[in-house]
Amino acid sequence: MGNPDTLLSIMRTFDHGQCCNNLPAPVIRDVKSMSQTFADIAAYDELVQASIGGGTEPQRIWGQATSPNFFDVTRMTMAARRGFAGNEEKATVIVLGYRLWQKMLQGDPQISGRQIQVSSHVYTVVGVAPKGFRGLDQILYPQFWVPLGNLGEFTANSPSQDSRTTQWLRVPGGSNPRRRFIACGLQGADDGGAYSQCTVPSRLMGTLFTVFGVAGVLLASIGLYGVMSYSVNQRTREIGIRMARGAKASQVQAMVVRGGLRLVLMATVLGIPLAFASARLTGSLLYGVKPWDVETFTAVPVFLTAISLLACWIPSRRVSLVNPMEMLRSE
Repeated sequence: MGNPDTLLSIMRTFDHGQCCNNLPAPVIRDVKSMSQTFADIAAYDELVQASIGGGTEPQRIWGQATSPNFFDVTRMTMAARRGFAGNEEKATVIVLGYRLWQKMLQGDPQISGRQIQVSSHVYTVVGVAPKGFRGLDQILYPQFWVPLGNLGEFTANSPSQDSRTTQWLRVPGGSNPRRRFIACGLQGADDGGAYSQCTVPSRLMGTLFTVFGVAGVLLASIGLYGVMSYSVNQRTREIGIRMARGAKASQVQAMVVRGGLRLVLMATVLGIPLAFASARLTGSLLYGVKPWDVETFTAVPVFLTAISLLACWIPSRRVSLVNPMEMLRSE
């Protein structure tokens, strides 16, 4: 998307505490008409199932139904051609995901006007989403987008566009450039609800997560240092005996550091795969960096390994400088 700092989410709250991430269609129209926080507001149904390609074995894929201005609000730079036009709310047009475009049409740049069969209906391809775009919900992986007015062609129980109780549309909003700060406002409604308009710039969220991440690493480092230091101090008697029998201070220190290094390597081997597996969940919160960032997955283990080695070396050095007989006498 063009600038994630301008893309915000609109949610609904009630006085008695209920909350939901989706809004009814009429509520979206109300918010759009009275909002000053947002330059524009889009809407989309986040999960639409379809078969594509026709033939004896059509491919089953997932996509999304969006308002015509969806790609304008997200300020998307399309990989090919365009997004939806303002008058295409019920037009049989489709935007393909980059991966589907490569697989189905071999990345043909001359896709404008191409017709494909989608759930027994003929749709005209008007554009291709940029490479790597997974929609606004990173857990999902939509491979196509159609106008919201055509949702009834994909599901037999399409929600009513006039219902104020069916909460089914996700609502991204493009913030007004003059209101690039955290701002929340409540607007009353006939049904007793309130529509909360909150703008939280994505870069601010990224900064907060960075602060929390650094704090987490520091806390982990302090805890790691304490545990490793305690384990070395527990071996004071063993170290005293070894030195009384002729072991050099450097040998004792090397022994302790090797033992700590084995524990660190075991923890790293177990922890990195788990970190890789959970990194995908944070993808929607990242900007300008991949979930599996090589620098991050290298720097953090190296930093924690250095902390562990330091936690082993400092106590072992302190103990090795004490007279062995005094250590044994204190035990």
